[in-house]
Amino acid sequence: MMELFNTPFETSLRVLLLLETEARTDFTINMIAGVDFAALYGKSFDISEMNLHGDNLFKFSEFATRKELTRDGMAFLVRRGFVDVKPTKNGFIYQISSRGKEFSQQLDTKYSKDYRRQVSLALRHFSGDSEQVILNKINKLAVASLEKEAAAFHEE
Repeated sequence: MMELFNTPFETSLRVLLLLETEARTDFTINMIAGVDFAALYGKSFDISEMNLHGDNLFKFSEFATRKELTRDGMAFLVRRGFVDVKPTKNGFIYQISSRGKEFSQQLDTKYSKDYRRQVSLALRHFSGDSEQVILNKINKLAVASLEKEAAAFHEE
């Protein structure tokens, strides 16, 4: 049986939706993973009223896996010509290609609309932030979440 959820393929579809926003042109793999994660868990980042993938006590532990899925999904997109890679002095940046844009614009479901909206909020939240600042914000929220859960556990 072919898995669909939490796969590089699922991640690649979200990456296309994310990149089509064109709000930034300096997307690294880690930035894409960070914006994607914030879009999925917008409520946890105080950028929206919802967590698109639901409320989950262990969501921040997912981030490392999501970075790997993003790398694998990006390789899939680059090989198929949906995303262009540009080398810079600081590493690689990724931009959606015209083929990728054409494909992503066909993704017109409730989920894709909700995800696009969440991406816009996440991009506004991270506006002008570097890769390191984005990762630091996620790490800070992860630590705060763990401390909150540990405190709740000890109260029981």
